[in-house]
Amino acid sequence: MKFHKNLKILFISLFSVIIFFNLNNLFIYDNTIDYTANPNLERAQSEIILTNPLEPFYIESSIPINIIFIGFDSVYINTSYINNSLEDLIKPTYREIIDDEIKSSYMGAIYNLEYNYYFSDGTSLELDFANYLASIETDILLPYKLLEYDPTATTAKEYSAVDAITWLDNNINNYFSEINNSYCFYLIDLYTHGLIQDYHYYSIVFEDATIGSPSTIIEYTILYGGEIPNRGVFLDLSAGPIYHYDFIPIEDPMIDGVSPEEIPPIWEYSFPLDKDALNNEFIEYIRDLSNYIFLPCYVYEPMIYEEKNNIRIVIFDNTTGNLFSSNPNNYIDKNVIKNTIEELIPNSQWDVSIHTESIYTFPELERLIMEAKNSSIIQSRIYENITVYLKNFYNELGIFEDTIPVFMFALPENIIIAGLGVTGVSLFERVIVIDGGYDSEILTDHTNLIVHEVGHEIGLLHPFNYYTIDKDNVDNLYVDFLFNFISTPMSYLHSDTSYSTFDRDAIARAHSFKYINKTWELLNIANTTLLNNGFTNLDLFLEKELNYIFSNQSFFYNTYESEDFIEAQSYAKQSYLSAQLYYEYAITLQQNNRLGDVNNDGNVNIVDAMLIAQYYVGISPEIFYPEVADVNGDGIIDIVDALLVAQLYAGIIDEFPINP
Repeated sequence: MKFHKNLKILFISLFSVIIFFNLNNLFIYDNTIDYTANPNLERAQSEIILTNPLEPFYIESSIPINIIFIGFDSVYINTSYINNSLEDLIKPTYREIIDDEIKSSYMGAIYNLEYNYYFSDGTSLELDFANYLASIETDILLPYKLLEYDPTATTAKEYSAVDAITWLDNNINNYFSEINNSYCFYLIDLYTHGLIQDYHYYSIVFEDATIGSPSTIIEYTILYGGEIPNRGVFLDLSAGPIYHYDFIPIEDPMIDGVSPEEIPPIWEYSFPLDKDALNNEFIEYIRDLSNYIFLPCYVYEPMIYEEKNNIRIVIFDNTTGNLFSSNPNNYIDKNVIKNTIEELIPNSQWDVSIHTESIYTFPELERLIMEAKNSSIIQSRIYENITVYLKNFYNELGIFEDTIPVFMFALPENIIIAGLGVTGVSLFERVIVIDGGYDSEILTDHTNLIVHEVGHEIGLLHPFNYYTIDKDNVDNLYVDFLFNFISTPMSYLHSDTSYSTFDRDAIARAHSFKYINKTWELLNIANTTLLNNGFTNLDLFLEKELNYIFSNQSFFYNTYESEDFIEAQSYAKQSYLSAQLYYEYAITLQQNNRLGDVNNDGNVNIVDAMLIAQYYVGISPEIFYPEVADVNGDGIIDIVDALLVAQLYAGIIDEFPINP
């Protein structure tokens, strides 16, 4: 990975630094000293000259994506055609409301995509992987789709999807050492060369977050990836057949009458393989994986959560017998939610609390819910109406500025708000609504659903492609479900509560962008403030702080280039924290910048007069600010200035003759 070649130069030249830096020998100031509270410390002049600030910079980096073909003969793969058909860069964005319209805003970064192609030809990778799968295979009941496809089928094999991707990620460097720790997409064909002739599938076993029992939630899949610490995704085109729901609408019209598309197993391509059809399939898979899994955009602007944060779950429980209120821990695991969010955002702390209410406590809320029953109003609008009303009661519900509110409605079945079953939505107001838990069936996936919706609040999108079929009605949104088989609660099909490696990377990158740009903003404001108050040079404290910023920026670049985005985020944060001190200190200088106060102790007295006199006769005081020494504004610092300061201190004059 390479950064934009001018990035470091651009950052350093922000202040036209007239100094040579050796990053191995930078002075890091003593953090135990409160320089802001003691502005007289380390006040000797620096050689760094202040100049006008520059425009903001951006992070432009090259990110490799490795495409590994296992079992595909390279003669069938046209990498030039694939590469030319793929986008060569991604500009991550997030959605926000501007002038009552939903618009995309730029995150301030560019990913230049470097696709690298590898083939198992000439290696033992294909055979070794097939042998490993054979060692973990189990016999399974035949799925209905297989019997529909082949009524004569008698057996099918199943492999652990987690074990398969773990083996690939752990061993790929034995075959291609240059891959290192980059993102990998494994496209697999174990049929053509006769290594696996059985029908086969993959499965994922997980523990239900609420009841804690192992449950096989996903069977008969052919794709998986993202479980921490894995950074790869595999797609076995020799597995299957399965239904691949290309056209499932997520809003009206519902799925009635919509026929699912089928992923063609490799044996359904014509032999010799249809190169064009095969390569076009690969292009779609790689494009979606790059845009929605490896380097996704964001649903909302990712907020930076640093210190103590709160998730407040307010349950409006009107079920018979108040099932949720009597023991909410049976349905919601607060510790799972807390630990999952803290794993997603390292160094953040979260408190998850539950509060129960009755809708009858809020008459207008009861009216809105009853009005929504059998209403033609779309689901999201119903939720917006409810949350706008509830904002009036945030204080009494225990919802404050640092809180993500979750409103859960557990109502009798006859007054269901909208939708069917347990559903959730994350609104632009940074509010989550969970609609579910009816008398007819108390479900156990509320913890997973809350983790899913909190993920949206933090900025994460679903791991699949949205696209519109009906161009005359763009609200008719459809989804491509293939990449739902990623290990993330942001999926619709996966009920794991642990966010994926890709989720963590995405949030870490977003936070890094914000920290770096906030660093630039603070430095710009601080230097503009200093320049406007007559300062021409930094003092030693500001120089040391600036060095500390540059040092952390250097560490950030190195770790970002190695694709350790979590570690890179920590260095970006340290750079930002140092910029905060730099800014605060600059404001302190501004406040203390009184004409004649050459030692910056906040007072103009006889000491300042003596220091000016010493400066005039060639004695260099240890602490001296010449920019406030020329008290008569004649352009010369001389004995006259010292006398005027002494006269002001003695009360002989009330002000200096000129106050530039």
